Amino acid sequence: MRNKALIFLGFIIFSSFGFSQEVIIRGTIRSSKDGLPIDNVNISIKGTNNGTSSDKDGEFTLKNIHLPAILRISHLAFFSKDVALSKDDVKKGNTIVLDILLSEKITNLAEVIISEKPPVYQLERLIYDFEIDDTNLFIIRNSKDKKLLQVYSFNNYLRYQKFIPKECNVVEYDYSNNVVVRKKKEAKYYQVSIKDNQEIILLNQELDVVQRGIDKIVTNKKNYYGIIPSFHDVDIRHLDEFQILNTTLGNRFFSLLSNNKKSLFLYMIHKLDNSLKYTCIYYTTYSCGDWLLDKEDELIDVLGKLNARIKFVYIPSKLAYNLKSLNNIRTNFRNNTQNGLFLSRQRIPVFVQTKDTNVLILNLELKTLYILNSKGKLINQKELDYEFKDKELERIDDVIFNQDKTKCYVVFHSPYTTKLQEIDLETGKSVKTISLRTHFIEKIRIVGDYIYYTARANTTNGFERCLYKEVIN
Repeated sequence: MRNKALIFLGFIIFSSFGFSQEVIIRGTIRSSKDGLPIDNVNISIKGTNNGTSSDKDGEFTLKNIHLPAILRISHLAFFSKDVALSKDDVKKGNTIVLDILLSEKITNLAEVIISEKPPVYQLERLIYDFEIDDTNLFIIRNSKDKKLLQVYSFNNYLRYQKFIPKECNVVEYDYSNNVVVRKKKEAKYYQVSIKDNQEIILLNQELDVVQRGIDKIVTNKKNYYGIIPSFHDVDIRHLDEFQILNTTLGNRFFSLLSNNKKSLFLYMIHKLDNSLKYTCIYYTTYSCGDWLLDKEDELIDVLGKLNARIKFVYIPSKLAYNLKSLNNIRTNFRNNTQNGLFLSRQRIPVFVQTKDTNVLILNLELKTLYILNSKGKLINQKELDYEFKDKELERIDDVIFNQDKTKCYVVFHSPYTTKLQEIDLETGKSVKTISLRTHFIEKIRIVGDYIYYTARANTTNGFERCLYKEVIN
């Protein structure tokens, strides 16, 4: 009798042990709106690292699950859901089969949902900031009065997340083009990196590596070879804007805005006589025209003939320049200064980006796109066919480039409307006008056929920022 009892007890223990180790969860994730499968849904067992994602048919499989367990299901475009599982849910073959419906995060505001147009997805609430890189969407949001950094794929799959220091409210790029989080306008920041074990690492930094040398770069005139701005021993923080571009075949470029953001200088950092030099390859001033180092209608040898110091640039005598273009800029600059143009708040509508090994200069005032190679030489030039109406040129707030730098979107803001003018940079032609369908829009990024943006929403909690995703086409 005792032996039978031991055998029966052993059978129960063995069954429970085998049962807890061999449970398999299979399921399908579908939209509650139309019943269609949802891919890239994040499925995980709460409190463990055991997780997966749904495939294109919305199906998923999780193995070796201990019961009881809570199945956590999340997707950036759908409301999250937790499913409690116990041994009562187990079917034949120690398998749990689930059919799960998720509700879309589509805002129900009348001014957002417009018939016969693609939907606008409200992805997250309580957003502080967001940014993108080549493959990820970075979000800083409020989570139980803490700052949470979340990393999503562009298919809305949550990859990683980590609580960050409470003072951090901005995610952006530093001068070395690393993704960082920091308090807005603070020098101290945390560089964000993702390790192979899918863990977010924050590296505390006091100053950007490039930033340590900026003051010397922009204030020491001995470093320059060409046209230089009219500042001396000035702190970099007093400049209107300083931007370092991505490296192109070993050369680095940086641009400066000065004269109340009315003048733009583009410099190339390169080696000359065994030392680093900073040569101006492009210069423009609002309503005064522009000048390229490699675009000279007539070459004039100024060696020994010119040592001109004018109010805002210095031209060394050992260079050959297109003097006609520079003199026109100087004359127009003087006239516009007398007319008070440079006292206005309007930014010069010129924007610089790198694409592969090239540098793109988009001058919307002249409706021209310059394409330079990695040595600052002009290799192509395109005219834009968009005609700015009324005072549109004066109302340009920003220009957003898509990831491939094949298109740009000219941004026009007003309190209740935001309009994007899409321009194809490969043909120079204006494609279409896009009116975003929420109010008080702030940051905008373009990824594929989607526009991501933050907007302030007036809710019962006061003004809060939400992250939206809108289809372009």
